[in-house]
Amino acid sequence: MSVTSGEQLVEKYLAAYKAYDLAAMDACTDPEFTFSDPAFPSLNSKQAKGMFSMFVNNREKNKMELEYKDIKKGINDLTYTATYTVRYIFTGRPVTNVIQSTRWVYLVCYSAGRVIYSLRCSTTLVKVLTST
Repeated sequence: MSVTSGEQLVEKYLAAYKAYDLAAMDACTDPEFTFSDPAFPSLNSKQAKGMFSMFVNNREKNKMELEYKDIKKGINDLTYTATYTVRYIFTGRPVTNVIQSTRWVYLVCYSAGRVIYSLRCSTTLVKVLTST
């Protein structure tokens, strides 16, 4: 999928996450990508990639599933929001997190006459729906 907008970039990133494709996720992110949420605040690129790798590589053990929707333009042309739901088992108990990304910021760069989009940061708010 050729990316021609920030919305398509967020879609491509979340589709890669849903497909457990770490290489495709990485291809969407800027080298300075950062991530922050209540459980994992202020992660740099290496730490964020490690966190996502942990979730993806343990998906069978934890029975992780991901769905996403509502990718929308944010407060300006360089930001987008999205909602995704992650279900998994943690310490033997089912957990459902509905995650509202409050800010996906992307960069538009030009290289060899091509426009290159890359995700710069993601800040999220996690709503735990189920933890029984």
